[in-house]
Amino acid sequence: MVHETDSSRDRSRRAFMGTIGATGLGLAASTSVAASSDGDPTPIDSPTVIEEPGEYELVADLAPEELEQSGCIVVDLRDERGELINRGEFTLYGNGHTIDLTDTEFEPERSRQRLGGLVFNPGRRWNELPETQWEMAVDDLEIRGGGSGISSRLAGGGAFTDVTLVDNGVGFDSYVSGGGFRNCVVAENDTGIVLGGDTEVWGGAGSAFENCTIRSNGGPGIVVGAESQAQIETSRIVRNRNGILAAAQGSSTVIERSHICHNEEYGVYGDAYPELVVDESESWPAQEARVQAIDNYWGAANGPSSLERRWSDQDTGYEYVAPDEPFTDSETGRPADGDGDAISKSLESGVSNVRFDPFHEGPLEDVGAQR
Repeated sequence: MVHETDSSRDRSRRAFMGTIGATGLGLAASTSVAASSDGDPTPIDSPTVIEEPGEYELVADLAPEELEQSGCIVVDLRDERGELINRGEFTLYGNGHTIDLTDTEFEPERSRQRLGGLVFNPGRRWNELPETQWEMAVDDLEIRGGGSGISSRLAGGGAFTDVTLVDNGVGFDSYVSGGGFRNCVVAENDTGIVLGGDTEVWGGAGSAFENCTIRSNGGPGIVVGAESQAQIETSRIVRNRNGILAAAQGSSTVIERSHICHNEEYGVYGDAYPELVVDESESWPAQEARVQAIDNYWGAANGPSSLERRWSDQDTGYEYVAPDEPFTDSETGRPADGDGDAISKSLESGVSNVRFDPFHEGPLEDVGAQR
């Protein structure tokens, strides 16, 4: 293993941030740790609550039998008076170790609470606490078997490098947070990545993906929620039920120089809702996602296909059918009549809300994390 100097690690981390604005443990009552004062990262070898900014490193694999806290490593930064910190720096070096929650028992304190491998800002809600603006980074870590691999709430985003999230309920679950992902693998989770937004209070999550692999997730690979943004480059989004789902309410998604292949239903689906008139005093405006997905490979030389999602005539749910005519690119007019992954339609008849032209006719080199 090549060990970088502290200065080179710091430079690399800051450069990436700038692009995006105990195996066999029994009952694991958490240990609270403080940042080291000697300049070296603070070692972590058991389930932990981190309450001080600074650098930390995992020095052992963690596979607790039982946890009382909501995550194996909980990051809940506070000052010397015990009050929550809303600005600061936090770094966790995983050193290639694994957090495995596959067999961990956990009793949630509230409904829908998930056990996470790494949890930032547990329990924060928009009406309780201000949004944080940490400069946080996680490097060279694998998390598997949790309700969520990494959970982040109102944390302002971070830099995640060489992180692997496998066999979790949700690989990365964010609420108005997000971050930058480089050389990461998110695979075989129920859902890969959720970038959750809030249309009424905060806005959304902003994330950038570079050289990542999002594959074989049981549901969507990436959900770009309301008011959220995703910039995806040189990545592989393959063999998920749906590659990317983009919300109609103010989301922004750009995918370039990537593989969008072999996803079961849609390669890229953008929500679209026509105007809804309830009565004379109440109506909802039309809304739809707009996705730019040019210069990608769709799994076939002739590009993406068209697929329409419509309510069944039997009133039994949605069905997916090939339209009478393929949808066209909104700028060039080229039809999505290929054999590759499917794209969705917009509110405009016959037109897709996914821009796909031009596209690559064959696979690209050096795309996605190769592991």
